[in-house]
Amino acid sequence: MDGGKGFTDNEQAGPKKQKVIRKEGMSREERLNLYIATCMDPSSIRPSLFGPDKDVDLSVPHMLTFREFASMCLDDIEHGNFDVEEDYSNIVDCGAVLRLYDPEANIKRGAEIDEIVECSVMAIGEYNKSNGTHFDFVSVLKANVEPLSPYRYYITFEAHDQTRDLTQFFQAMVTVGIPTTDASKREVELVQIRKPPQLFCGIEAPAAW
Repeated sequence: MDGGKGFTDNEQAGPKKQKVIRKEGMSREERLNLYIATCMDPSSIRPSLFGPDKDVDLSVPHMLTFREFASMCLDDIEHGNFDVEEDYSNIVDCGAVLRLYDPEANIKRGAEIDEIVECSVMAIGEYNKSNGTHFDFVSVLKANVEPLSPYRYYITFEAHDQTRDLTQFFQAMVTVGIPTTDASKREVELVQIRKPPQLFCGIEAPAAW
């Protein structure tokens, strides 16, 4: 893989550090290469945790590859897991964040939409209490899910405040506990006005990497 597309011409000048910069218009693949080159310390990675990266058919069940692991990390950094750039549903050995509901991408897995709606209503209620607003829930735009006690939703939804005639887009992170049918086992961990993605632009990395 070519992880050096973002390096400056004098990348070897410093004895301890090499500065990495981002070129405008980098693709997801280029940003992933840059992230691996600058943030994945090889000394901290156990090869036994991952399946082979080469010649793997990602469309069938398989072990998590190192590149998929890096991609998951990048999803979290850039989108907070409210958007997921890859399809991780065929990974058999980890609890990846999965795209669950996204009508624009024709993704509607399972029958959880009623629960997602209920979690969105709960989240906007928490937002109103904290901010003195009067938003009413309107509609879910997309949702991702992460296996966790038993799961956590990352929901993007639309809500309207009639007192100000204002429609706003929100993001909510809601954990659902056991039993899942008990609303008291749901916890709003985060609710915020939707944030734009923070595309990875590189860091200063030790030259020894």
